[in-house]
Parts: sequence; structure tokens; C-alpha cells
Amino acid sequence: MTSISAYFDEYFRRAAADGVRQVVILAAGLDSRAYRLSSPAATTIFELDRPQVLDFKREVLTGQGAQPRAERREIAVDLREDRPQALRDGGFDPAEPSAWIAEGLLIYLPATAQGQLFTGVDSLAGPGSHVAVEDGAPLDEDDFEAKLEEERAAIAAGEEGRPFFQLVYNERNAPATEWFGNRGWTAVGAPLTDYLREVGRPVPGPETEAGPMVARNTLVSAVRA
Repeated sequence: MTSISAYFDEYFRRAAADGVRQVVILAAGLDSRAYRLSSPAATTIFELDRPQVLDFKREVLTGQGAQPRAERREIAVDLREDRPQALRDGGFDPAEPSAWIAEGLLIYLPATAQGQLFTGVDSLAGPGSHVAVEDGAPLDEDDFEAKLEEERAAIAAGEEGRPFFQLVYNERNAPATEWFGNRGWTAVGAPLTDYLREVGRPVPGPETEAGPMVARNTLVSAVRA
């Protein structure tokens, strides 16, 4: 488990301790919190992702005999589609508090889609709701283009097998702390470098491939009164 996942695990526990019994995991992928974290009785975990992703995870975990430790509901929907309606159709109750997780997601969305995602959360989150996101400031445009060129050249030369910079959007709708703070949430941001030091994990230096991205990332949690 990565240090970032540990941050979201602790957030999950805090929300549960505050009485939240609806959890929404956006772009759930292979997230296994419904299986590995203890949840209070009557907790429902809504996992949103594309149908083929949810199908694959279900097949793998079922094949391993894994059983969820809370009521788990799959919401098969592309994040570009009507997520709020899909959640309601799946039994989500906007009148009750909820906890939302967007881990490792925002960099894969253009700024407009990030704004739509935040707006969807804000529209469905009742009083007492929580949200946590991994937020990142864009790289300087010239630096980003240079990274793209380096990656393309490495792949063409057979030195790099998996693209990264070609898959992400170097955009941000707004800092998550500001966006939610301006809409009545109490939002707190922890720079990822500070959090890594706090939990005793190494911080990648600026000369490393991960360093510039880590330095721009902030872990954000917010609570609606």
C-alpha cells in the first residue's frame, strides 16, 4: 500500500467515525477498500467506473473468494456521463451524509471534466459529508512538452514501455481547497512532500522522474457543515 493510499484509508476511517455510512469511490479501478477495511454496520460503498473495469475486478476477487466487508454497489458509468443520476439510480441518498474519494484521478481529466466532477459531488453531498482528492498543479507548459518529447523518444527507442505524460492532462480547473472552500466546505490541503515526511517516507528529489509531479501534488480533504 502506498503512502497516498494510507492517507485515503485514514480519511475513510475518520468519515466512518463521524457517522457517514455512504462512501463513493470515483474511478474505483482496482480499489479494494470495500474488502480490506472494516466498516460500521449499514455502510454502503458505491464504486463508480466503466463496466469492463468493474467486471474485471469482480471476476478476479470472486475467483479469490474475497468477500466485501460492507455493502458494495457497482455503478457502471463513464465519468463523462451523468454520474449523479447513475448514483441515485443505484440507491444513493443525497439527503444523507456521504464520503467521496478521488484518488489518482484528476490528472487524467481535462479541467472542464474536473469542474463537472466537483460540481457533481457538491450537488449530491448532504450536510456532514466529506470529500478527499489528490490534487495537482500543472507543470510549466514548456516543461510538460519537454517531458512528452522525452517520453515519446524513449518509447520509440524501446527504452520505455509504458507512457505516462501522454495519458495525463496538464490542466487544473481550480485548486480543490479553494473550490470547495468557496462553496461552504471546510477544506484542508497537505502538500504531498510534507505528508511523506510526516509518515517517514522518502521524498523524490527534483532530479528524479517523479520529483516534479510529487512537488506539485496536494492531498485535500474537506467537510461540509
